[in-house]
Amino acid sequence: HGEVEALTVEGAGWGHGIGMCQIGALGRARAGQSYREILLTYYPGTRIVRLY
Repeated sequence: HGEVEALTVEGAGWGHGIGMCQIGALGRARAGQSYREILLTYYPGTRIVRLY
């Protein structure tokens, strides 16, 4: 049992289906949506408030 000389990890797929898709959020931002619109798309019913 020698040492590992190389390791290649590849990933693909559609994620876990929960939460915000980073690529989708980027596309929405580039299309002109505000961060509020983007967050409310992925987390409907959420209330966004300033805490300071």
